[in-house]
Amino acid sequence: QDEITREISATIAAQLETDASDEATPEAVSKVSAPGGRRRLIWGTISVATLALTGYLGGVYLWVNRTALPDLREAVSRDDNLGAWRVAERVRGVFPLMDIIPDELKMFEAPPIFLETNPEEAEVYWRGYEEVEAPWVYLGQTPIQGVSLPATALSFRIEKEGYAPLFLNDANPSLQLSNHPFPDFEDMYGGGREAFDLLPEQDLPAGMVYVPTGQFLPAMAGFALEALSVEAFLIDRSEVSNLEFKEFVDAGGYSDPSFWVGLEFNFEGELVDWENASALMIDATGQPGPATWEFGSYKPGTDDHPVTGISWYEATAYAQFRGKSLPTITHWARAAYPPSEIAASLMPSIVATSNFDRETLHPVASTHGGGAYGSVHQAGNAREWILNAWGQGGMTAGGSYSEPTYFTTLSQFQPHSNRSDLNGFRLVKLLDEEDGASFSEPVPRTAGSNVPAEPMSDETYGVISAQFAYSPTNLEPEILEVDESGNQWTKETVRISTGYEAESMEFMIYMPKGFDPPYQPVIYSPGVNVYNTDSQLSNFDPSDYLFDFLPVSGRALVVPAFDGSYERRDAQLSRVAQTPAAANRALIERRVHWRIDLGRLIDYFTLRPDLDHEKAIYLGFSYGASAFLASVPFESRIKNIVLISGGGMRTLGYLNRIVQPTLMLNGSGDYVFPVRSQESLFERLGTPAEDKRHVIMSAGHFPLPRNQMVGEISDWLDKYLGRPARSGAAN
Repeated sequence: QDEITREISATIAAQLETDASDEATPEAVSKVSAPGGRRRLIWGTISVATLALTGYLGGVYLWVNRTALPDLREAVSRDDNLGAWRVAERVRGVFPLMDIIPDELKMFEAPPIFLETNPEEAEVYWRGYEEVEAPWVYLGQTPIQGVSLPATALSFRIEKEGYAPLFLNDANPSLQLSNHPFPDFEDMYGGGREAFDLLPEQDLPAGMVYVPTGQFLPAMAGFALEALSVEAFLIDRSEVSNLEFKEFVDAGGYSDPSFWVGLEFNFEGELVDWENASALMIDATGQPGPATWEFGSYKPGTDDHPVTGISWYEATAYAQFRGKSLPTITHWARAAYPPSEIAASLMPSIVATSNFDRETLHPVASTHGGGAYGSVHQAGNAREWILNAWGQGGMTAGGSYSEPTYFTTLSQFQPHSNRSDLNGFRLVKLLDEEDGASFSEPVPRTAGSNVPAEPMSDETYGVISAQFAYSPTNLEPEILEVDESGNQWTKETVRISTGYEAESMEFMIYMPKGFDPPYQPVIYSPGVNVYNTDSQLSNFDPSDYLFDFLPVSGRALVVPAFDGSYERRDAQLSRVAQTPAAANRALIERRVHWRIDLGRLIDYFTLRPDLDHEKAIYLGFSYGASAFLASVPFESRIKNIVLISGGGMRTLGYLNRIVQPTLMLNGSGDYVFPVRSQESLFERLGTPAEDKRHVIMSAGHFPLPRNQMVGEISDWLDKYLGRPARSGAAN
């Protein structure tokens, strides 16, 4: 009997002691080994198996509830989805046939991915994006489908004999992984992801990475939110090093005019010929070479560092020497950031692993700061020369080690002759030369765009307020549908008359369950995607945009179809949303309609005893936290404002008329509204300093870290408007 007990104990220990820290192991063993347990043992094979299984399951149960699930909750609360996924995989390993992970914790996992290659049967490996030293984990052969991975930044390596490896760095979910949750954005982006074409191995030169054909939204400030299609090309994995540039110098590159053909040299506003320009492109000792060199060579110990201290002219000549070219800003951005960066941001991880240490350059061979397809150091380290002209000079991209991280997404104007010790470069080799020509045109530089506008005067405010005036009568409200099937809210679809052009406006209200009315109404003003894609209001899902916490925590989420959005969209507004300067008259008319829509929505709240119209909240996201804001100053019944992923230029003179308590939440790596744009909006708000707050999170444009965002918004609204009361709770 004692022998059987020892065997059962050993069985449990062998199953559970794979992790010595598991608290369940000693408890599970002791249950079977205890004297009382021995006395109750029934001699026989069946009883032994039953007892072993009981002890094992008991031990597993204790481990899951005392160790695994608390660890899982802790990881989820920190937005550590990779860590949470690993805990969940261990739980699933011991309960393969049962799903015992609570639904509310499953946000760590993205929808199943789909990866397809041409040709098929390529081997796919993956790891966490920031785990550059971790081993690759085998995933399977393409096509990969039905596999769920953690909702975080991931790296993939795709290999097939005879073909060059393809690297993918992207957020999960994303468009490239064919599991992005927003169908509206897929339409805006230009459709679903096709198979990745693999490149024959012999076509990839050493030191370069392959960027496949595809559509993308350039993740650089100043670009329109419009998908571009770019043919496949090759880009240097890293910046050009001192050692590589020395080959150009030693080959007489500075004295060979064939490498400088077609260049027009402008130094400090003076046009000079090549001979005189050559005399200006010298090192610290007067020898031909980068400004950071001495005696015709780099400093000892820096052979593997990026070459810096060179002008655009020198970078272009070196490109001629190598038979390559500088990248256009489009090709540079295509290689640096994933296609769906605007709505599936890799930027926080790129910035976190890039060299912005303010101390020194890092070697080019380091593996940190990976671009979308395997390049490194496009963000930080040395800023990089771009082919395109910009105004009367050129531009660099990516920022440098000594600059703020938000320079990651900014193009910086530089005279072509600038030889700063921060200036480096990398090269591209285009597989379709016509593709290069289409993106190499000069980039317009608008003068005076940052001239601050005067704050809106009382007189001007009065004139515009009169233009925005409307009649609050004849709402003609109609509740079209009531859906009570959800556990946490009731969804109502309502229609009211707008009072202009015989139009009506529909909106949805997510009414909380389990809380006492009246509910604080939160008016959601969405991003540009619902204005320029065929979005359906009925398809809106609060969880897609992380706003499901609002009705869950006792506030009513109101989602209106403002003029030009959802089913009220038209081609004219699409042009306005993309290029407002080209349709100023239409934009002014649209803003009048938006102000009326906003006002009549709050008028409707006054008819509902279950909605507290005196505590109306405006929640603007992206476009709703920028362009749409022009309508907000004229609606004083809004008592609190929350702006997510918004920004604006100093030219917006109306911002001083927004005086309500305002919370702004942004990402540090937002390329649509970089930090300077965010600060411009925040600083010009008329809200008293003590009633406005700007929180910059480690994120891109969207999404923001869920738990941090939820905590900031909930605490802010509770502070100013009071916490919603649960039904039956004591006062």
